[in-house]
Amino acid sequence: LRTRAIPDSFWVCIRRGQDLVDERWRIQGVFDDCYYIMQAMQHEATSGCLFLDVGANFGACAIPLAQIGLQVLAFEPLPVVARLLRGAAARNGLTTSISVL
Repeated sequence: LRTRAIPDSFWVCIRRGQDLVDERWRIQGVFDDCYYIMQAMQHEATSGCLFLDVGANFGACAIPLAQIGLQVLAFEPLPVVARLLRGAAARNGLTTSISVL
């Protein structure tokens, strides 16, 4: 699924009809909180910064932050969702920027 994030959309891997988060991605295509975090970080001196995303889920915050140059340590406790996040990182060419635990 391609997100509706502005200015740059990105690919996410989601499950079909599993829960509220999956359906929110499918319907809205973006998580506003993550967009605001990315906007704030974009205007800061972030060279060498590591962003810790706890409960990273499908990468709503991890992916756009990696796209603007941050290194991201994404912790996702659900193995199936962590695999989907790894797939999304790969699909977006961000495997060197996002480490999924």
